[in-house]
Amino acid sequence: MRPVGVAWRRGNFYDPDMDKSPVSWLFTLILAIGATMRLTRLITADTITAPLRAWSIARTKDPDHPLPTLLRCPWCMGVWTGGIVALWAWADADHWYFTVPALALTCAHAAGLDGARR
Repeated sequence: MRPVGVAWRRGNFYDPDMDKSPVSWLFTLILAIGATMRLTRLITADTITAPLRAWSIARTKDPDHPLPTLLRCPWCMGVWTGGIVALWAWADADHWYFTVPALALTCAHAAGLDGARR
């Protein structure tokens, strides 16, 4: 099966040979949602990216500046990470370089949610 983005890059905006089964679309959607959730949490709340958030406040000298707000607000950052992951899934959903990292991010988010409950 060819990747979804190949038809777009060739100039064909719809190729009937590229229809995917509903299960495949559902799997891609679940992976994209999980990857978006994990990336958003990573940027806005995890301790590993706290220096980035602190740097943005120090750089702008204003905690209410749009950049520090974006890096602290999950609703704001979720729009951007969701858009990037959606484009990534649309272009490369049938390749391992979407599926493997998205699966790893989804599993990491699920494990983090499970660990947070305990």
